[in-house]
Amino acid sequence: MKVVIRQYPESVISRPVTNEDLPRVLETVPIMYEVLNRKTGMYKDGHALAHVQVVDKDPLRFYVLKDGSYVINPVIVRHTRHTVQKMEGCLSYCTKRPILMDRYHKCDVEVQLINDNVLGEPVRFTLAGIDAQIVQHEVDHMDGKTIYY
Repeated sequence: MKVVIRQYPESVISRPVTNEDLPRVLETVPIMYEVLNRKTGMYKDGHALAHVQVVDKDPLRFYVLKDGSYVINPVIVRHTRHTVQKMEGCLSYCTKRPILMDRYHKCDVEVQLINDNVLGEPVRFTLAGIDAQIVQHEVDHMDGKTIYY
């Protein structure tokens, strides 16, 4: 069975976080962290939760990781041609079993950091393995894409 990522017209797409949004982001992060770390359902070990997964009106482009850190305005700017197949599940569909997905093994991502309560210039990181898989999955959510099979 081939799995595809599709974008539907009714999908919610997030908007970039601005300096005016920072208080809302910082207020929301602990709540999302609590939801992510709740030990219920099929996915007791979720890696991340995108704001768009919990807010459908004016969702912001950030996600929270299981350790409580958060990633603001991620953009995948480059990736390898090499993909790997990994079992992947989703907290949005917690009653469905994980499915085999093709993800780039390595990617470069630009994110913004907070410096003195202000968003800094984009910073580039190279991610590989599970970290690359997580950012690709969460960026898919933020771009209004979901996994169907």
